[in-house]
Amino acid sequence: MNQRTRSGHTHRRQRDRTTRRVVIESLLPLGDEQHPSKLSDLIMLTMAGGRERTESEYTALLGAAGFVVDRTVMAPVGGYSAIEATIKAG
Repeated sequence: MNQRTRSGHTHRRQRDRTTRRVVIESLLPLGDEQHPSKLSDLIMLTMAGGRERTESEYTALLGAAGFVVDRTVMAPVGGYSAIEATIKAG
């Protein structure tokens, strides 16, 4: 096992159920409504090879990293959301 792998395992063991992550992102809405993240998505696709994601895609990404999403709070203006997640039990 290399140093990076050992470090990751040690860090993972040291986390407990109170570990919380907050991701601030512009989430893509599912429907056809206008939203600032759709322009950002188009720019990212054409200029940088990236893309914006939906709430369910972030839920899956966080789940794969060992977190469970507790709630998503949408900002009243600006098109950004805060996704709060905690470490999975067990």
